[in-house]
Amino acid sequence: ERLTDFTRQAYFNRLEYRSNKGLINEMDFTLSWQRMDEDYERLRSNGNRHSSNSFKDNTYGTKLRLQTDLDWTSLQYGFDYYYDDVRSDGTDYDTNGNVTSENIQGAIADDANYEQLGIYLIADTPLSFIDDKLSLVLGTRYNYASMDADKVVISGSEGSIDGSWDEWTSSAHL
Repeated sequence: ERLTDFTRQAYFNRLEYRSNKGLINEMDFTLSWQRMDEDYERLRSNGNRHSSNSFKDNTYGTKLRLQTDLDWTSLQYGFDYYYDDVRSDGTDYDTNGNVTSENIQGAIADDANYEQLGIYLIADTPLSFIDDKLSLVLGTRYNYASMDADKVVISGSEGSIDGSWDEWTSSAHL
């Protein structure tokens, strides 16, 4: 028998601005929070072992998108940032309901946090001197991600993992 109970709450506030005057023609600003809770119970078919796992994840986020319309091109630029705070646990029981082991983590690493940051710029330039439906779109984005998991099982031993990664990506489209 496998039972999963999953709940999720999400809230966000978004501010929009539109104007034909000034340097910034459009702005979208968002603040968000999401909470996920999962409880998982398993009773093995031979009945001699029962386990439970759970995790809780709070995700906080913010996004900003700006647009500036120039005479020859339209620029969109901004950033997004997310932070996850994760708690996870697991317990094994015998047939009488007695705890046989408390695991350092549940299905995912315990006492962990994750960060993601993206910064981008997109230029959309009409090529109406060739065709009214043609434009050149150039874009670039920088992404940064990090993780710090304090309680995790690595090759059967308790440990921790942390690291960070970053990358630039760019594109050109007609």
